[in-house]
Amino acid sequence: MAKTRTRRWNSLLGILCVCLVALAGVQFQFVSPANAAGADARNFNAGNIISDSLFYDGNAMTAADVQTFLNQRVPRCTIGDPGRTAGTPWGTTNIAQNCLRDYSMNTVSKAANNYCGAYAGRSGESAAEIIAKVGRACGISQRVLLITLEKEQSLVSDSWPTVRQLDVATGYACPDSGPNWAANCNPQYYGFQNQVYYAAWQLKVYRAHSDQYNYKPFRTNTIQWHPNPECGSSQVYIENWATAALYIYTPYRPNQASLNAQWGTGDSCSTYGNRNFYMFYTSWFGSTQGISHANLDSASGEYGGIRVNGWARKLTDPSTAYVWANVYDASNTLVTNKLIAANQPLAWFNGQFPGWGNNHGFNDLVSAPPGTYRVELFNTSVNSEFIASRTVTVPIGQGHVDSVSQAVGGIRVQGWSVDFRTGGAADTVKVVLDGKNPPLTYPANKPTSWINTLFPGMGNDHAFDFVVPASTGKHTICVYGAAGLLQPCSTITLGHAERGSLDVAERAEGGVRVAGWAVDLASASPSSVDVTVNGVKATVLADKPVSWFEALYPGAGTGHGFDAVVPVAVPKSGNYEVCIFGKVTGQRLSCRNAQLLGGESTSFDSATATVGQIRITGWSAVLGKPDPSYIWVNVDGVGQMYGANANLPWFNNYAPGSGNNHGFDISFAATTGRHEVCVYTARTGASAGCRVVHVPAPAEQGHLDGVTLDAASQTLRVWGWSHIAGQPAPSYVWIDVNGSGRPYQANVELGWFNSFAPGQGNAHGFDVTLPANRGANRVCVSGMGGPTAYGCQTVTLP
Repeated sequence: MAKTRTRRWNSLLGILCVCLVALAGVQFQFVSPANAAGADARNFNAGNIISDSLFYDGNAMTAADVQTFLNQRVPRCTIGDPGRTAGTPWGTTNIAQNCLRDYSMNTVSKAANNYCGAYAGRSGESAAEIIAKVGRACGISQRVLLITLEKEQSLVSDSWPTVRQLDVATGYACPDSGPNWAANCNPQYYGFQNQVYYAAWQLKVYRAHSDQYNYKPFRTNTIQWHPNPECGSSQVYIENWATAALYIYTPYRPNQASLNAQWGTGDSCSTYGNRNFYMFYTSWFGSTQGISHANLDSASGEYGGIRVNGWARKLTDPSTAYVWANVYDASNTLVTNKLIAANQPLAWFNGQFPGWGNNHGFNDLVSAPPGTYRVELFNTSVNSEFIASRTVTVPIGQGHVDSVSQAVGGIRVQGWSVDFRTGGAADTVKVVLDGKNPPLTYPANKPTSWINTLFPGMGNDHAFDFVVPASTGKHTICVYGAAGLLQPCSTITLGHAERGSLDVAERAEGGVRVAGWAVDLASASPSSVDVTVNGVKATVLADKPVSWFEALYPGAGTGHGFDAVVPVAVPKSGNYEVCIFGKVTGQRLSCRNAQLLGGESTSFDSATATVGQIRITGWSAVLGKPDPSYIWVNVDGVGQMYGANANLPWFNNYAPGSGNNHGFDISFAATTGRHEVCVYTARTGASAGCRVVHVPAPAEQGHLDGVTLDAASQTLRVWGWSHIAGQPAPSYVWIDVNGSGRPYQANVELGWFNSFAPGQGNAHGFDVTLPANRGANRVCVSGMGGPTAYGCQTVTLP
């Protein structure tokens, strides 16, 4: 009967030759192992056949573990059965004296070298002891060595091996350089100890000198499907050292037919060595990926380099693990590297890994200039286990178009742009209008207050604000900076767009004086407005100089103001609506409710509130008469009369013949909260208007609402509110735990607060989580403005 032996497509020291060794001839036949439960070749990952942590674990199995495993694979050795007598010739070799489970030999000592530790030889050493000792010495998993023995010569499961199988047990020094890719083994390396030792040694050499071999980790490699080049090749990104070593040792990738066949035969371009390694491992030992010890959650380019974020831990020790980051450029040249401590808190970590605590996260910036890079991370605390590789682009710049709007004579564009390559020098932006080239160039050199804070060292002068000349109609505008297109191109339609403001409307000799400004964005020329007062309309030209106008509307010039008297009668003092309208579009631009003089008039100018009181100011007079007047003041519906006799130096000029003693400036006590103040002319009862004021509470208020302890996470939750009267913006509180504290912003939304302090908004709460100390934790909170103490509470962590 023919006895076949399977072996891999082999490689030695990067010589990519292949053969399939069989004692009874070359046969593409693969025998399923006895226990194949859970093995599924369709889950084979060509870029990550096995993790580094499993492959390079020299303590995976003891000699006793290996012996038990061998006994399980071959419960009974059949050497000595009829036709299988030890020493009997079999093909070109003889049947061995023992199965691997019972095999022993006198081993030789081997000195420590750069790849393996020292090996102490002795007489009568079992195969299990040899496998265990070699694994420990060289840092190669005993499981990997067992699978290598099986996929090369079926030694683990063979119940009657031959001498030849033991002599070339791992296929070491057996390049596939014979006829028809037959094995051409070097007798110098014959012998079971030699084969196991040098196979492990070779795998470590591959890692130490990966640059000398055809298959390299952490990059994309071209890997043939089969030694026959006509079968083609594929592109594989090799994710770790272990997978690279397997491809160097067995330089072919199983094709889909091989994987679909599971333990069987694929097609004429199928190879099986790496498939069988995966199949043996998963059927004998479970997943090839083991337990995860680290993860790269994200890698992104930003100003200054590459930000990496994730977690890492040690194998058995909850102390801090360290991650090593390498950054390579497009030519695979190492640009920079960094050692990163994985010691940042992750709230979920101890729940996922009980007893490890939460401080195992990392979030760090690896410095790199602008460009595209490959960043690779390794867990230095777990045999430099490969974590992940990412391709990341560090931007050459950044920017944004904040607004695109119609301006006088064109399109106004505002935003900012920074070129990180210039060391802080101003960038320029290019504008393409309606797809026309060449683009227009504008400087991005206007000052900002914040850019240097966001991008330290770049300075603040990187804003732009310019007008691109354009006619009326529809336009598409695209803005480019160092970072490329700063935002999607904008479409804007330019037309007659009249703007204006009525700033003054008052009684004047001959009518009503109106003053303000107006502009039609379609042109820089002066425009006109229609003014209406008490149903009377008049046209006013807006051509007077306004010094600040060019700053508001770049390109418009200054000649867009108006100041004129509309000839209209005012029969009596009262509230009149005065409006201006665009001359072209008829659009109402601005209106004022003006108190125009005539007869008895009262002006309620202001109502202000401070803590404990309300102050009102204004004037009241029978115009043209110097006699003092009186006013009636209602506060929340309760009234009192006051004299309007305070000196106003300007009043007689305002109302000739009236004298100056017609002012009022009155203060009266008021409680905290909202009050409505109304002023009336005393003689006629005519209303001068009402105003709502809010009398503020004391300057700073707050409260410590509670302190609770979460024993599981060993944290304190501290919450309450704080507010400075008259200040809608959030304030700060000082939180002290056992005498040690720091400020925190009170900016949490409280749905009820604005009702409590009208006009102050709701963002005045604080809700802070702090680490708890063992024992008593005395928590005290105070405001930062006073300071005002809000209280203390004590909780105890057992």
